[in-house]
Amino acid sequence: MSKKGAKNSPCRYVGSVYTNDLIICAHNYSSHFGRLKELKQGDEIILVDMNGEIYTYHVELTEEIHRYNVEDMICSGYDLTLFTCTLDAVSRVTVRCTRDA
Repeated sequence: MSKKGAKNSPCRYVGSVYTNDLIICAHNYSSHFGRLKELKQGDEIILVDMNGEIYTYHVELTEEIHRYNVEDMICSGYDLTLFTCTLDAVSRVTVRCTRDA
């Protein structure tokens, strides 16, 4: 992830779909993750890789994590995590997902 890249689109923070530990971050712009907090348990998220492979996930929970709590962000045990800053930048809206079998 680069700060320059994050201004243009959501970015891979760490992990991969292939190892079931992908974390994607984005600004809370309306065109990025501005509505992330609206996701609810059971909502479907679909990712497509560069080869056209489709990966389907379902939201397990949405939580807020303090902005400096990197350990809880990356060591969650979930297959997919999406996050963005809150408007006051004190915490991060974090959505945890499991991959469909």
